[in-house]
Amino acid sequence: MIFEEPKNNSCFSMKDLIRFRVEKSHEAFTDAQNIYKSASYNLVVNRLYYAIFYMVSAVLLKYQISGKSHKGIKTVFHVKFVKTGIIPKKTSKIYDELFKMRNDGDYEDFVIYTKEKVEPLFELVPEILSELAQLIDQPDPSDSSK
Repeated sequence: MIFEEPKNNSCFSMKDLIRFRVEKSHEAFTDAQNIYKSASYNLVVNRLYYAIFYMVSAVLLKYQISGKSHKGIKTVFHVKFVKTGIIPKKTSKIYDELFKMRNDGDYEDFVIYTKEKVEPLFELVPEILSELAQLIDQPDPSDSSK
């Protein structure tokens, strides 16, 4: 499972893993900004997708939900957070589009993204990361001591 707590390193808690995923999300977004300058737009799409993916995985960890693949994580995110109205459908559409774009750009032939296709994503992705970070910042739902 993608979300299992590390077995070989008992000194890390679930909170540490969540924090690590959030940091990876921010790192992937920074990578996208830096790569954008070199006009490697397929790679930019990859990093923007991963920025969201890591943040979604941190949210799922926070709520003790797991998934076995990128598609599985996306599906459970939709069921638990989009269909319930916790996350707006607009957010899920952008996540879905980046999922598809990343897959196409990484695995399909002759898919080449342009600056015009990628540029608007730099306004949308930070908004999504902020929405997801708010879920992480909420009190821990499994902590009954509060």
